[in-house]
Amino acid sequence: MARHRERCAPERHGDRLAVLFLDLDNFKTVNDSLGHPVGDRLLAAVARRLSGCLREDRLARLGGDEFVALLPRLEHPGDAATVARKMLEVLDDTLRIEDHDLRPSVSIGIALYPDDGQSVDVLLKHADTAMYGAKAAGRNNFQFFVPAMNERVPTSASSSKARCAGPLPESSCCCTTNPRSTPAAAAQSAARRWCAGNTPNADWCRRPSSSRSPRMWE
Repeated sequence: MARHRERCAPERHGDRLAVLFLDLDNFKTVNDSLGHPVGDRLLAAVARRLSGCLREDRLARLGGDEFVALLPRLEHPGDAATVARKMLEVLDDTLRIEDHDLRPSVSIGIALYPDDGQSVDVLLKHADTAMYGAKAAGRNNFQFFVPAMNERVPTSASSSKARCAGPLPESSCCCTTNPRSTPAAAAQSAARRWCAGNTPNADWCRRPSSSRSPRMWE
């Protein structure tokens, strides 16, 4: 029964979907050299640009510099590559934050349902693994998951980042999960709600009101 619940709703409808795991390249350098306020504003700006690449898809922020996007009802696997390529392109333009000109980039890993997994846990794990493959390939690119990647990426790679962030200041979409959970657990919780057929879902993607002050949890 539990195994059945973990399977995605698209399985019941014969749909194909993609999970994109994104990691902002060299974000720690920005935080360490320019300070956390600049880093927070950079994350908000990146989230807005990434959200602009999506239509009915879902974007969630997990840890300090990690995002997950769900692309439902793909007609062709190449559609996921099109979205990933667009995400890379929209971040190519310089961002002016305070007195700093920043050019952020992301590394993106892609896992496809049902090819790369038929449960939320497996899809997230494989997308995360593919993201590390993109890092190894030089960053600022995307990689589709292939089984050979499991031999090169440590199984604990995604658990090395234990921070989960709250709502982004002025961001378009954010993940609203238990702030003390790990990024992997946050992704699983949000993705399970989506995969259960609860889309659109206010808990998955929402616009924070201007009256809410941004919060960060360590």
